[in-house]
Amino acid sequence: GQGMVLRVSAGVDAGTIFLDWHGEAPTTGAAATPMANARLLVLLEEGARCDLVEAYAEAGARNVVMQVRLEADSRLRHARLQDNGGDSWLITRTELEQGAGSAFEQTSLDLGAGLARHDLRARLVASGASCTALGAYLPDGDAHVDHHLDVRHEATGCNSEQTFRGVMHGRGRAVFNGRVHVLPGADDSEAHQSNQNLLLSREAEVNTKPELIIEADEVVASHGATVGQLDETAVFYLRSRGIAENLARRMLTGAFCRSVVEAMGNETAREAFRVRLEQSLETAS
Repeated sequence: GQGMVLRVSAGVDAGTIFLDWHGEAPTTGAAATPMANARLLVLLEEGARCDLVEAYAEAGARNVVMQVRLEADSRLRHARLQDNGGDSWLITRTELEQGAGSAFEQTSLDLGAGLARHDLRARLVASGASCTALGAYLPDGDAHVDHHLDVRHEATGCNSEQTFRGVMHGRGRAVFNGRVHVLPGADDSEAHQSNQNLLLSREAEVNTKPELIIEADEVVASHGATVGQLDETAVFYLRSRGIAENLARRMLTGAFCRSVVEAMGNETAREAFRVRLEQSLETAS
């Protein structure tokens, strides 16, 4: 219902755990009932392994907080597929603390919802921790998707990566606000950010702000953002090979988003995300 504790003992590989959010959360609108709230507590002891796959297919409004503690040399791969109804709301927040040599990967695929907002707050508190955040979002109609990330390097030799791709159809809106803060003393850190977006209609909109704050020495870092349209030369090339225009555009758009999905570490989730992405592209306006 409203809470879950997932604890993996030291040295244990728990495999893949699926968490499905289906049905109907409390509705929005004039007859609204309070938003459904849920809390997940994930604790991985030293050397533990786990893949957590979440799937959302709901109407109404839901708020989920996930608190994660990774001990030394543990690894958590978290995948989130959001395919809610167009009048639904979904707000998620991930609070993450990582120990020495731990690895965290979070992949989000947002295909539905009137409003979806995802916050990631990560603290890399011991040396050698790595944090990877991947995301693809395809808002259509009046949908709005937000991603807000704040990753703090607090120890030496930590790595972080943020890679997000967005495709806006119709009047779709998106926001990417990614921050990496390398604190004093967190030398030998490496941090990279990339946010690329395609606007496929005149009414679509995206706001993007990658941000680096570096207060340490010997740091390797990069960030960048792009907003544009499909390359018409590439569209023409495919059409010249006998491919219909709609299919050519879908192929290029799919390749643009698929790069995020293909980077996922969990093979089962990767295949499920790939299939659902292709279905979404076929029905997009």
